[in-house]
Amino acid sequence: MGSFPCGARRTKHRKPTTASLARTVTRSLGRAYARTVLRPLLHIDPRAALDASGLYVAPGPGPRPQDRTIRLAVVGDSGALGLGVEKREQTTGALLAGTLARALDHPVQLKVCGAVGASTHGMSRCVARARKHNPQCVVIIVGGNDTLLPRPVRWAARRLGRYVEQLVIQGASVVVATAPDTGSCPLFPGPVRRLLSWRSRRMGEFQALHAVRSGARVVSLSDTVFRERPDEMLGRDGFHPSAAGYALQCARLGLAVVAAAGGPAPEEEPFGPEDGELPLRDAARTAARTRDAHLAPSPSPEHALLCVRPPEARRRGARGHASRGGPGGRSGPGTPGPVTAVCGGPLTGTGRTPRARYAGHAHDPYGPGRYAPVRRVPAG
Repeated sequence: MGSFPCGARRTKHRKPTTASLARTVTRSLGRAYARTVLRPLLHIDPRAALDASGLYVAPGPGPRPQDRTIRLAVVGDSGALGLGVEKREQTTGALLAGTLARALDHPVQLKVCGAVGASTHGMSRCVARARKHNPQCVVIIVGGNDTLLPRPVRWAARRLGRYVEQLVIQGASVVVATAPDTGSCPLFPGPVRRLLSWRSRRMGEFQALHAVRSGARVVSLSDTVFRERPDEMLGRDGFHPSAAGYALQCARLGLAVVAAAGGPAPEEEPFGPEDGELPLRDAARTAARTRDAHLAPSPSPEHALLCVRPPEARRRGARGHASRGGPGGRSGPGTPGPVTAVCGGPLTGTGRTPRARYAGHAHDPYGPGRYAPVRRVPAG
């Protein structure tokens, strides 16, 4: 008694432990995540991204002095690269460089350092590449992919703050764009879209909080137009913006970029008491949910300057955008010519321009940036 034929042994039935149940749930959630979030994006080709790096010169009589060249870097994910458009002059970097060259009447040396599919944690190499070129102004566009990943968005925002701090210490003026609403993508099911929209708003709040605290300006990309008019604002892949979508985003970013580079301020309306100065957390929460909102650092600790572009200026800007040959518009008489992009030109400049941690914090967050169609010609 007690023996088993063929050397068989008695085995006890093991009850499932907490760790095994957690592994099972994690695997199930991973399969569901891949099926609902990743599979709709598999058709996107990262090789379609265009590099718009080069020298951009505004039209005008006579040559521009090369020693006054403004060094601009655009860092981030596929939004920084302008994935989804077919021409280089429609990409984010080309639009921002054209806006800056026209507004300040200086040549702009653009360096685009982006990676398709990059998250905030994965763009450290992009930031390192941008720092090697010693930029005077840096635009960071990241966060959309972080909303798709199954991890807290607060972690990504903290990492973004460290990137901003590194660039500010180096002497650059930094402009950060909040994460776009990935829930506006029609490729995802309805419940997933609502979840992604909520995560995008949370990501924008944390980005604004940590970026302004580190010394950057923040521009809100919050807008319902991508959800209301996806056929017009989204590209062929159904996820990235179209040429019109990038033009709309860059029209907002360009205002802050010109102000960060030292340009004058156009019309603006302070949001809240004391000329728009609000507690930092409240300002970050409001900016992430408000169209055309702009945050700038304040001399007061844990405060920020929140401004919103007036509706009248929006309408005039839209009319001017159409009259200057933007999407859906035609160039009229007296319209300045296109910005010339001399791609592959040498990196010129007088060296780094030191800037204080809160340089340009005065109540002038918007500069007279304007959409300018960019014509790309070979160098030499």
